[in-house]
Amino acid sequence: MSWRSLTPLRAATTVRLPFAARNAIPICARFLTTATIETPSQVPIATSSELSSAAATQPAQPVPNLPYFVGRTHLNSLAVYHRQTQGTRYTTILKKGEGNLQALKQDIAQALDVPGREVKVGSVTGHILIKGHKRDQVVAFLQSLGF
Repeated sequence: MSWRSLTPLRAATTVRLPFAARNAIPICARFLTTATIETPSQVPIATSSELSSAAATQPAQPVPNLPYFVGRTHLNSLAVYHRQTQGTRYTTILKKGEGNLQALKQDIAQALDVPGREVKVGSVTGHILIKGHKRDQVVAFLQSLGF
């Protein structure tokens, strides 16, 4: 027997298409309707002058003149979080603080009635670290200031 008789047979070559297979799949097109929807006559629509007068009658909360500012997240919530440090110990973290963070640290320590050594400012990150599970108290304090 020769070695050529022991070689495997080659599979038939497949036909290659000049375009990708995804282009061969038909695409369903969506069409937007041009029909208009009529508004019910019993629902009053406010005009721009009515909206501006309504906004003027509501008093705006005065923002206190503070040496610091606390920003909000992209979901419009205050950036106050918990971090579990050792077993069951928690640290509350306040992020997005700007300005005089030492003044914010002192105000938080005074409002939460905790010693000053339990509230620290991270030197690199600028976060305020509070010992304990105090997220709700910090959020209530910041909301009372108008943040």
